[in-house]
Parts: sequence; structure tokens; C-alpha cells
Amino acid sequence: MKFTILAVTALSILSAQTGNPLSREAKDAYTTIKNDILKSAEKMPEENYGFKPAPKVRTFGQILGHVAEEQYFYCSAVKGEQKAADIEKTKTSKADLLAALR
Repeated sequence: MKFTILAVTALSILSAQTGNPLSREAKDAYTTIKNDILKSAEKMPEENYGFKPAPKVRTFGQILGHVAEEQYFYCSAVKGEQKAADIEKTKTSKADLLAALR
């Protein structure tokens, strides 16, 4: 959730002022976090996408689905679109989740 809030804040700042050093820094931070999540998703073998560190914790794949779903939710709101995404519950394969994250 914190990632999503950071992403929305960064996107809002970027759309308002692209030449501002603060917006450039926010964009860089967003890009770094996005790349780290994608690298983690790519590096994790598909058979471990169901890994659950504790019974009440989401699986690795569900966490990635949640991140992608929140991105869709907030970015579509910023763009003024009514886009519903149910990625967390419908996408379970590594390929589908990577596509949603990108």
C-alpha cells in the first residue's frame, strides 16, 4: 500500500511539473522501486510463487498481484478512467503477474 501511495504521489508530481528537481527525484524513486519489484518477480522461480511465510500472510504471487492491482486502481483514478482490475485473485502464473506489473 505504501508503494502505491508513493507511486500515485510521484505520478501526480510528475504530471504537474516535469522540469522540477523534486519531481525528477520522485520519478527516480518510483523507477527504482518498480525495477526492484520487477527484478524480484523475475528472479523468483514460478514454483515459489505460492510461497507463504506464515499461514495468515499472502503468497509471493498474491503480493505481486496486490501491488499490480493497486497500481491499476490508482493510476486509472489519476487518469480519470473507470478501470477495474482483479489481478490479485485472477492472475496466478509468473508470466501473467509479470505482464500485469509491467
